[in-house]
Parts: sequence; structure tokens; C-alpha cells
Amino acid sequence: MPKITPIAAFNDNYIWLLEAHGQAVCIDPGDAAPVLAYLRAHNLALSQIWITHHHADHTGGVAELVADSGAAVFGPVGEVLPEPVTRVGDGYRLQVLGQDFEVIAVPGHTAGHVAYFGNHVPGGPLLFCGDTLF
Repeated sequence: MPKITPIAAFNDNYIWLLEAHGQAVCIDPGDAAPVLAYLRAHNLALSQIWITHHHADHTGGVAELVADSGAAVFGPVGEVLPEPVTRVGDGYRLQVLGQDFEVIAVPGHTAGHVAYFGNHVPGGPLLFCGDTLF
């Protein structure tokens, strides 16, 4: 079962890591420094970065993390994001760490905002929704 780890960032944000078998997926890395520190401390390789929307507190660390790890980046269609990025939209599916996730369009906070939903993850469903829910 993947482990979910919140990493505190800025004064009031969290960056999320989904980790299993020495691999990690980072969701909304606004700052690379705490992510890199956690990855190194836990001997994890970053394989993917998922972005829910374009705001800097969710994308500010992407370039540094990609430069350090070579991780693939996935983010919403129609948002200005750090490149390169694979664009995802409603219904797109990702398979990572042995788990399946579906992209769900959740416009509102931003026009192109997406969430990543794992319905069949051991331990119960997972939803990474960025700033759709505060």
C-alpha cells in the first residue's frame, strides 16, 4: 500500500508525496527544498510530479525537482505550467506505484483545475484536489 506524506511548505500549504517501493510521486510542489530533503532522508527516487493548477505555491518547485530527478510532470490542459509537462484532462488515467488514478476536471479555483482520484487504492479512495477544497 502506498504511503501518503504531507510536507509542510510556506506558512500554510502542504506538498503531498505518494510513496512505495523506493519511488515517490509529488503532488503540487510549490517549493523544491523540503521535497528534496525528504526524498534524500528517506532514500526515495522521484518518478512523477502531478500539478493540480498553475498557481506558484503549487508549481514553484517543479523545475528544480525535474532538474534533480528527471521526473515526468503531469498537469492540467489549458493552464500555463512549467514545461515540459504532459497535459491531462477529465478522464485521463495514470498508473503509478501499482495504483490507478483518474484525472477529474474541477474548474472553479482556476479554470483548468484538476484532481487526481484513486478509487481502488488499498486503505480507501484517495483524492489529491489541490485548492478545490480548503
